[in-house]
Amino acid sequence: MLYPLSYEGMVQAKGTCCAYSDSMVDSIGTRVCDGCSRRFIRTSRHRLCSACEYRRQQAKAPCSCGSPKSLKAKQCRSCAYGSTPIVDEPDQARLAWIAGLIEGEGTFVRRRSGGGVVRVQMTDLDVIETLAEHLPFAPRVRPYTPKVDHHKPSWILTVQRRDDLFWLVTKICPLLSARRREAATLLVSNFTNPPTLPSPSWPYTLSDPAGAAWAAGLVEGEGWIGPPYLEVTSTDLDVLERLAQLAGGGSITAAKRGKENHRPAHRWQLYRKGLLLPFLDAIRPWMLSRRTIAVDRLVSVRVPGLEPGVP
Repeated sequence: MLYPLSYEGMVQAKGTCCAYSDSMVDSIGTRVCDGCSRRFIRTSRHRLCSACEYRRQQAKAPCSCGSPKSLKAKQCRSCAYGSTPIVDEPDQARLAWIAGLIEGEGTFVRRRSGGGVVRVQMTDLDVIETLAEHLPFAPRVRPYTPKVDHHKPSWILTVQRRDDLFWLVTKICPLLSARRREAATLLVSNFTNPPTLPSPSWPYTLSDPAGAAWAAGLVEGEGWIGPPYLEVTSTDLDVLERLAQLAGGGSITAAKRGKENHRPAHRWQLYRKGLLLPFLDAIRPWMLSRRTIAVDRLVSVRVPGLEPGVP
């Protein structure tokens, strides 16, 4: 049996896929899906692509609560496993740290068949473990072995359960940048009965625990701490402007593209000692082992003889 592929997948597989030869790809006609208007290829006369056909089959036998479910399942996942009990909900400072870390290293992934995940991938296991501890549910954490030899091994934290994902996105959405909020909105809209996300809000300063925690989470994910300055690179200019507002200054310049297909990025650098030391002193309690060592080394270079963590 020949399983249907998308039109783009068939074109890429032409001449390389063992199931479809060149003559077969050329002879099979392409169609436009009635559901999503995407081009697809099938050996039989279907009017829907694979994803739309799967959703149509799900709609035939929905769960008693009205949510879609697998064809062989008796209940959807929410009815089968129940709602997630939220115990020991993190305070606003921890939520800000989570939002800052996801701002730097998070990814909002939508699935074609519906739903999606929030994923955080880092090379520091202690950061992933701390993130999992701050969340009031049990996310999935797994190791990742890179395909390139000179890349370091990393760990991936995934939030994919519907209730957990809705809770996380709703809590951190007010602290996210415009691009991340748009991605979060598209992600929850891919579910049935999505929640209404709160509007953006940023009332914090560096003296507030939440403001320092957010900056620490962002530096943990996207920062470079090395003598003689602190640097954060991001493709979102509004993130760096907020960071500069927290620190009280710093220079924002355009960063060079590593490749032509990379998006334009900007770089924020903080060098002035009068601003750098208070900023490092505020975010240091939230940093993990590797970043804490880098902060102490930077402070010792800029102010010889000063003990780490002592203003």
